[in-house]
Amino acid sequence: MAEAGFTSYVPRMKHRFRNPRSRKIVERKRILFTGYVFVAEPRGGMDWLRLRACDGIGKPLQMDGWVLTCPNGYVEKMQDAQAAGRFDRDDIVTDAESGRAKRHLARHRFAVGTPVRAKDGPFAGFSGLVEDVVGQGLIKVAIEIFGRATPVEFADNQLEALRSAS
Repeated sequence: MAEAGFTSYVPRMKHRFRNPRSRKIVERKRILFTGYVFVAEPRGGMDWLRLRACDGIGKPLQMDGWVLTCPNGYVEKMQDAQAAGRFDRDDIVTDAESGRAKRHLARHRFAVGTPVRAKDGPFAGFSGLVEDVVGQGLIKVAIEIFGRATPVEFADNQLEALRSAS
């Protein structure tokens, strides 16, 4: 496209992930909008026939027969966002995000027997006692529903510890 006199931009993202077989961290660059390219309009106007003659170009994006254009500054904002890494995706799980770490933090914050109250979710306002901390840091709380203690699992951000009556 540069040989034909067009300035183009293809937004890309970086994707970091752990290879499931080798367990090595891999970084790949991927196209953000597959099949689309942003082309700056030359000073003399757009020569659509010359653009369509470029390798890999099908036809411009249209609606009701009109070619769609981006507002002024849109592509520059996308380029700035790409340079700042806002499109990047990082699928590497750190120790702090792992289930074991979440479980450890939840056990530290909500020990067995701690009185708690649900502050979010369908059981908001219900109180109970912590019974256990299970997988992925979920806290099992015995709350009284219909006159009997029923175990319900909560995320740690859905609970608040109550002061025990002393």
